Amino acid sequence: MKRLLLFSLLLCLFACGSDDESIECNIEEVSPCCAITPLEAEIELGASYYVPNVFTPNGDGFNDLFGPYLSDSIDLLMSFRVANSDDQEMFSVMDVPPNALFGFWDGKYQDTIYQGHFNFQIQVRTTSGLVRSDSGKACSVICDGSDTPVEVENRGNCGFGTQNNGNGEYDPFLPNLEREACLGG
Repeated sequence: MKRLLLFSLLLCLFACGSDDESIECNIEEVSPCCAITPLEAEIELGASYYVPNVFTPNGDGFNDLFGPYLSDSIDLLMSFRVANSDDQEMFSVMDVPPNALFGFWDGKYQDTIYQGHFNFQIQVRTTSGLVRSDSGKACSVICDGSDTPVEVENRGNCGFGTQNNGNGEYDPFLPNLEREACLGG
């Protein structure tokens, strides 16, 4: 639990105070975001990971970074790649310690905050040496701070980074910490 609290604090400090420009909200791009199922994988007993299906890189300190949340029984994020629908790489890391901040994408692509669907690929290694690779889809939603709600289908299926239970698992009963107008609930 202490590790999760420390990680959350570091994540918040890293993500807060962004002055980067973001793009306008495109309803057609973000509406179906939560129809995508968050990625949950259990490799062996105690070795699991969770990758959210949505994040909100708006600099408010909650869900501003995108990446995999790994259990203690995973000793290495061997690779993590994020690409747009044209397969243009937007973020990539290799050989990252579990849950290290530099293994998370801040949403920037070509000097702006990317919004919409994207693809990701992940490969991890457990402490027992097993390797697993997965791929999936997720979505970046820009919340501009206004009180105008972001229209998203299947809002209840949105899985956020703040809903990781600290053991590499998704817990939909944990609060997502987003404002109601920004996919909160």
